Amino acid sequence: MLTGRVNGTKLKLIKATQQDFDAWQNGQWANVLAFENINKIQNYFKRVNIGGINYDLKVDPVARTIVFTWVDGSGNVQQFVTAYYYSSSGVVFDTPFDTGSQTINGFEIVSWNAGSFTLDV
Repeated sequence: MLTGRVNGTKLKLIKATQQDFDAWQNGQWANVLAFENINKIQNYFKRVNIGGINYDLKVDPVARTIVFTWVDGSGNVQQFVTAYYYSSSGVVFDTPFDTGSQTINGFEIVSWNAGSFTLDV
C-alpha cells in the first residue's frame, strides 16, 4: 500500500490476472475508459433507471466519485456518494449502492456512442 505525501491518498497495486491481460490485449479497456466521456453528456441527461426509479448522476472523474440523487416515495431528495475505480469490464463502486430492492456494485460499460452522446451501462 502506497500513501501520498501531500493528500494522504492511498494506492494499492494488484497484480493483473490473465483475464485483465486479455482484456487489455483485445481492446476491451477502450470501452471501459469510455466512461470518462460521461461529462460530455448534458447534465439533465445523466440519468440511470434502476428498478423503475430514476437516479440523477454527478460524476467527478478527477476525484473518481459518483453522486446518485433521487426523490424517495415521500418526496424527499436523497443522495448516495461513492468512490469508484476501473476494472476490465467497467467501473466498480468502493461502497455498493443499496437501492432498497437491489445492490449495485458498479457499471459494466457496454458502449459509448459519440454521435448521440450515449453511454450504455
